[in-house]
Order: sequence, then C-alpha cells, then structure tokens
Amino acid sequence: MSKPTASQLPIDQRLAYSLVEAAALLGIERRTLHDALARREFKAVKRCGRWMILRSELVRWLSEQ
Repeated sequence: MSKPTASQLPIDQRLAYSLVEAAALLGIERRTLHDALARREFKAVKRCGRWMILRSELVRWLSEQ
C-alpha cells in the first residue's frame, strides 16, 4: 500500500496550506489573506509556483489578531 500524498492527508494533519486552502479554512477571501501576506503579517514560502503557509505560522497570525 502506498503512502498518501500531502493533498490526500486530512486537512488537520497537513504541515502547510496554499493560500486558497488557508482562506477556505478561515472562511475568508483568498485576496484578504494575500493582502495580509503582502503586508508581511505572516511568513509564507513560495514552492512550485504556489504560496504555502505553515500551519504553525497561520495559528500564530490568528492568535495575534
């Protein structure tokens, strides 16, 4: 049996989220999250052409709001 890929893992077991995934989890528009990224309110990395936000960074950002 093969290991599940990252996209097959339950959302709460993932280490990082795309902007679209993070926005959906938070119930906000992707643009709102992108604007916060542009203001450097949280850290993110661009991998394979997509912005990825570590779950720990997203939790930190939320706790400061």
